Amino acid sequence: MEGSVTENIFVDGLGKLHVAGGAARLEFFVMLPSSQDAEGHPSVAPRLRVVMAPEALIHLHAAMRGLVQQFVARGILRPMEPALPETVPEMPEVLAGAGGGR
Repeated sequence: MEGSVTENIFVDGLGKLHVAGGAARLEFFVMLPSSQDAEGHPSVAPRLRVVMAPEALIHLHAAMRGLVQQFVARGILRPMEPALPETVPEMPEVLAGAGGGR
């Protein structure tokens, strides 16, 4: 891979996932400890949206499975029980331009 990573972006978790205009949109969030919801949990705010082609999503899926296996091998994570399903539930297609997509 040419070039270098120029920015690290910290996120606390993955929020919304959806499909729009033939691309996957993964929206990540950060927790705001200075702000709380009605139940006393830290509020969250959107931090980053990654938009990728279906082929890139397949490569990301394989890479993430490999990372999880490395964490399990090092004892950082325990294997999930039950195992992750091999298929993902179908997500509704969102019309292009709807939902704030770019």
